[in-house]
Amino acid sequence: MQNVQPEISVIIPIYHSSQLVADTCESLIAQQGVRWEAIFIDAGVELHASEIIKSYQDSRIRVQALTKGSLYALMNRGLLMAQGEYVNLLLEGCAYLAPTSLERALKSIKEHNNPDLFYTASYIGDASGTRHLFYVDDWEDALKRGLQPTLLQSCFFKTTIFKKIGYFNQNLDRRGAFDFFCRAHKAAEVCVKSEMRVYVEMNRFPSMLLSPWAIVSETYQVLLCYFGISHALKWLFSMRIKALFGG
Repeated sequence: MQNVQPEISVIIPIYHSSQLVADTCESLIAQQGVRWEAIFIDAGVELHASEIIKSYQDSRIRVQALTKGSLYALMNRGLLMAQGEYVNLLLEGCAYLAPTSLERALKSIKEHNNPDLFYTASYIGDASGTRHLFYVDDWEDALKRGLQPTLLQSCFFKTTIFKKIGYFNQNLDRRGAFDFFCRAHKAAEVCVKSEMRVYVEMNRFPSMLLSPWAIVSETYQVLLCYFGISHALKWLFSMRIKALFGG
């Protein structure tokens, strides 16, 4: 009997949170009503991550080593290996809210006529630990303010979108996702649909992605590329005002 092509490929780069990999594996294996594959790209920063993944002995799960390159280089490697029609990108420790999360997401995608990018909502915690729903409908205003419409793990990408507008910018360590959203917004041939529903839970946001200077520098660089010097400087000035007054 021939293998049936997966409907969705889930790509998980492993950098600094191998202790959370098991949570992601358990969540994947629990998924029902959908054909999936999982591709873990291991940067080899921490020991035992690959051993934990392989211990599940599930043929739908693959592990690939890539010891050089940024987080987005790991994601790109996984994208090149993906066999599903759609791709979901997770980080270590991400878990689906229910065993039917992927099934529901694919049902919504079909109801929206199979767009190139289907994005959903995220939960984001503030400094006090309070969680807020994060979902932006007005892309242009959000992007000019340095904001993504949602978090990366709340997106479902049609595999062919990367042939249309390219893969993630591997030269960006922190804002590769923001750069991709800007490209998708500018591309007239890309069909984007969304709904305000949360499918994915992120247990912990990796500290490696939170370097303030890198975030500011790369956000400015991306805004300059896609929206010009005036918007880039306006954003930079707004960041300075927030820093001065604690906003």
